[in-house]
Amino acid sequence: MKGKIFNAQEVQAIIAGSKTMFREMIKNQTPPDFVCDTKPRLHYSNNRFFLTGQSYDWWFEECPYQVGQKIFVKESFAVSKTLFQDIKYLADNQRKWGFINNDLAVWKKRPAQYMKQEHSRLTLEITNIKVERLQDISEDDCLDEGCYFAEVFLGDFSKPPRKIFNFSKKNLLKEDGLLDYKLAFKEYWDAKHKKPEEKFKVNPFVWVVDFKINK
Repeated sequence: MKGKIFNAQEVQAIIAGSKTMFREMIKNQTPPDFVCDTKPRLHYSNNRFFLTGQSYDWWFEECPYQVGQKIFVKESFAVSKTLFQDIKYLADNQRKWGFINNDLAVWKKRPAQYMKQEHSRLTLEITNIKVERLQDISEDDCLDEGCYFAEVFLGDFSKPPRKIFNFSKKNLLKEDGLLDYKLAFKEYWDAKHKKPEEKFKVNPFVWVVDFKINK
């Protein structure tokens, strides 16, 4: 089974049920002359997405995921070597087996990339895949991308507030008093993606992957 790395805040959001989607950079982006063509139309066939332009159809990449596929969450963890090998998840300090008392355990921290499937506590099932430009994200998708710092009511006070990422110290308030979801997502995306060609302002093509927790 394939694994995917999520940071601590994303793991907490997945467990809370507020993150049900992720975006991933498409490795093979558009050709240099693409900007001279008409606005592309996207279509999907045999797990491949095609760009249909004015003068050509251009297949840019086979999707690394498939609907129905299961992937396991890779997250930062710690391993105990005291008496029994135990696993502790650093996102919330929960333990997988809990054979020994926390006070007696000697923990060795391990980065997420070293997590094996048998150590993972979360398995996700892919429910939908699409392609879009990064800046075309909707406000609903901003919320589904992951919710963590700020709680806001979305007009209906009979429903519990939704949480959204807010990595910025800037004022993200809209005129109506709600947070600017797309600006919050931009801060979240840019905090995770350090390369200039991956930044939100570049507006790359991305895989948009919906998932649910597989129980």
